[in-house]
Amino acid sequence: MLRYKYRSAEFLILLRKRKVVSLNLVLIPVDGSIRSEKSIEFASSILDHSIKVIVFHVMKPGGNLNEANTFVNRAKDTLEKSGFENIKTEIAESLSDPSEEILNKISRENIDFVIISAYGYGKSEESKEIGSVTLSVVNRAKCSIIVVK
Repeated sequence: MLRYKYRSAEFLILLRKRKVVSLNLVLIPVDGSIRSEKSIEFASSILDHSIKVIVFHVMKPGGNLNEANTFVNRAKDTLEKSGFENIKTEIAESLSDPSEEILNKISRENIDFVIISAYGYGKSEESKEIGSVTLSVVNRAKCSIIVVK
């Protein structure tokens, strides 16, 4: 486990023993929380700007689509200002745990790498624990992951 400071945010990096052959497609799940915005800033500071990025949000059926669009578009704008050009935004509706949708997305798209916040709206800023969605993704994903705290 490594700690990395970038601007005002501290990032907790959990290293998994998985070999990354090539880094072509990165998934960044967002929920509109301050922490998910920090994961976007972190991604923009460490990734090669030629990499394809998918900004992904999971909402409950009947959720506020305008709000979801705001989350993914704000993330996309941040990445574009940093020089990224190949950015795709997606919103999924799901009754299940958001981690299931994220894991399905990783499998379907053959994601090489995930950058995810340690917690979102479900945990307080003072919490020292990793949120349940992030923990599930870290434990079950078949790709490398950076957890941003």
